[in-house]
Amino acid sequence: MEKKQPIIELKHIKKCYTKDVPVIYDFNLTINEGEFVTFLGPSGCGKTTLLNLLGGFLKPDAGSIFLDGQEITSHAPEERPVSTVFQSYALFPHMNVLENVCYGLRFFHRMKKRDAVPVAEKYLDIVGLSEYAKTSVTALSGGQQQRVALARAMATEPKVLLLDEPLSNLDASLRLRMRGELKRLQRKTGMTMIFVTHDQEEALSLSDRIAVMKQGCIVQNGTPEEIYYEPANEEIAAFIGKTNPD
Repeated sequence: MEKKQPIIELKHIKKCYTKDVPVIYDFNLTINEGEFVTFLGPSGCGKTTLLNLLGGFLKPDAGSIFLDGQEITSHAPEERPVSTVFQSYALFPHMNVLENVCYGLRFFHRMKKRDAVPVAEKYLDIVGLSEYAKTSVTALSGGQQQRVALARAMATEPKVLLLDEPLSNLDASLRLRMRGELKRLQRKTGMTMIFVTHDQEEALSLSDRIAVMKQGCIVQNGTPEEIYYEPANEEIAAFIGKTNPD
């Protein structure tokens, strides 16, 4: 079996919002190409801060971030081969589905419309929304809007896709269905994905590897099976609880 190469390296990352009170403290993690890695933990543990550091929306107070062997610690978001799917989806209501997916290609990759459209159409097909290309995003269901956001993020063909609790606004049945859809898309594209959630079942069902976080640090890093069956301590065991991994 071919050994996967590291794509993301976080080395001794520290981030403070107020002086001398770190939200992230001496954080170290390596993520391999093609992995689906989840930052799992309760609110306030620093998982979304880490995602924003990876996306370039925040800068660390100490430490280094490497992407595919290149240091990107001080790079602006648009200088990183990274895309983010936000919790709110951040779609443009005045644009139709195709125009939303074309947006990143045209305004960040500077592609002409005639070149961007076929790429956008390819990713709309991947997420199963080809027939909605000319539809206003405001006319779509929550699950369809989520797939538009995924198509827009994937269309720029980033090396890493960041997902900030993108399923949290969906109702329970749709959330379950979209979980399966997201897993299918990741396997189909082979894209490296980093997912943030406080939902244990979501993490266990989606991830290749889970980094369980507490107060800005990793308290256990392992496969879903390791986290579920071999929790590092009683606190993690209680947090994971009676969740059944898929």
